[in-house]
Amino acid sequence: MTAVYVINLARSTDRLERITREFHATGLCFERVEAVDSSTMEDAAWTTRYDAGANRRNYLAPLGSGEIACMLSHRLAWEQFLGNGNASDAVILEDDVTMLANAADVLGFAAETCAAPAPVLCKLNSLRRCRDVGRKSEARPSMLPALTTAAQTLNRHAAQALLDFTESFHEPIDVALQRWWDHGVKMLQASPPLFEEIRGPSYASTIRSRREPPHEGRLRRELRRPIFQATRLGRALAALISGARP
Repeated sequence: MTAVYVINLARSTDRLERITREFHATGLCFERVEAVDSSTMEDAAWTTRYDAGANRRNYLAPLGSGEIACMLSHRLAWEQFLGNGNASDAVILEDDVTMLANAADVLGFAAETCAAPAPVLCKLNSLRRCRDVGRKSEARPSMLPALTTAAQTLNRHAAQALLDFTESFHEPIDVALQRWWDHGVKMLQASPPLFEEIRGPSYASTIRSRREPPHEGRLRRELRRPIFQATRLGRALAALISGARP
């Protein structure tokens, strides 16, 4: 059985109402996962998983509270999925997506893609506008998965592997998911995508904030970015040469 989860902040009642109307109209039912709210994330227990030392050594900039909250929110979704003994796979969505296919196609794609004895995760949306709506979606390997976590499907093996991998974290969730050579989850991309993020100022993400580095640190970060990206690509290529597959 495929379970569907929507990550939603308690204060984002308008988004919950919108996605509930849309999905129920198409026959897609879901469970809500209450997102960690960065604006009230004061308890140190929420932030002990963030490794600031590893962040300084291995990433471009310190994570903001919104990025930490986003990682923690997805961890809650994986845990909620694993707690459902009837579900073999899950579709996990943020509340700012709209569906490009019908419910049967989404559930069928998830079940078929995740029916593997190994950890599998497939991103169901893309950073690009979808131009092929109506064509049957395929799950294609992705060497460096798109930097988005708005919509994805995964099996129980993947959820457990990612929970273990993010027991301690130092980078945003979308960047961490790219490291398939470290977490061991097969990474796929739905083409064409089955979901699309709703765009516009009123629909900026609420569970992950845009990073706003101090002005004096912005130039250093941008100078380091090409090196970081080249290193990430090099590690992916080295993994492929060694016989690993995304």
